[in-house]
Amino acid sequence: MKAAASWSERCRRGALTLLGSAVILQVLGLAAAAGPGGGDQQRAFQELKQLEREKLEEELQLIQASRRCVESANNLRNLHDCHRREREAEWVQRERFQRRIEAVRARYGIGPPRRGDGPPRRDGPPPPF
Repeated sequence: MKAAASWSERCRRGALTLLGSAVILQVLGLAAAAGPGGGDQQRAFQELKQLEREKLEEELQLIQASRRCVESANNLRNLHDCHRREREAEWVQRERFQRRIEAVRARYGIGPPRRGDGPPRRDGPPPPF
């Protein structure tokens, strides 16, 4: 039986999902606007879509590396080091992805997602699962 994800894991997944959702909404908006023969918008859509795929692959690799680290930890200090390395790697990956997205946006004249384009924000206590 699979153990329930920790609160920090659910928060991390939620943050990654929100970031990905904002980008996906931006990409979907481009695809809808491009229509047949969208030219630059279609190329921008393809580049953003590829960046999203690469980001997801990198996230998977980070999770696998974190899991290996946690499994090999033999004391509390090692476990804390695993979490620290995981946070640092996620931060670097997030910044790199953001720079790459901004470069595509600049190249095609796409502004940042408008406020409210992402999923609704949930303030308050965590869900009970």
